[in-house]
Amino acid sequence: MNMWLNLLTTTGIGAVIDGYTNHLAIKMLFRPHHPKYIGKFRVPFTPGLIPQRRDELAVQLGKMVVDHLLTPEGIEKKLTNDSFQQELIGWAQTAADKLLMNEQTLHEVLKKLDMIHMEERVTKQIENDYVFRSITWRLNWSPARVIINYTVIK
Repeated sequence: MNMWLNLLTTTGIGAVIDGYTNHLAIKMLFRPHHPKYIGKFRVPFTPGLIPQRRDELAVQLGKMVVDHLLTPEGIEKKLTNDSFQQELIGWAQTAADKLLMNEQTLHEVLKKLDMIHMEERVTKQIENDYVFRSITWRLNWSPARVIINYTVIK
């Protein structure tokens, strides 16, 4: 009985100590977010390792994602997959149907999507396309037709 009690006690004490050291190690990795100072001297291990190297870790994580997770071959394989293409076509048709059945104006849709700043750009693009097509179309006119239309408009 004494042996079992000793075994349970030492295991329990070890678990508590291990839990505390793990807790402390994790706190030291992530906290504090900013360096702490006593007078002119910076307290060691501040900021924590993760906040201190945040920018470097972000760059490395981005490289890992680009190099290993989102490879051009993987994206090409996904885009050429027949089931994915069918799913994408179905989604696009549903989205287009919803948009065409919508009674809202373009202004209301842009406002709902919090893209009201795009209204001016879209309007300018539509105007530019209209002017371009109008000019291109009229370039194919004969000089006589241009004179006739100019006279009619005047």
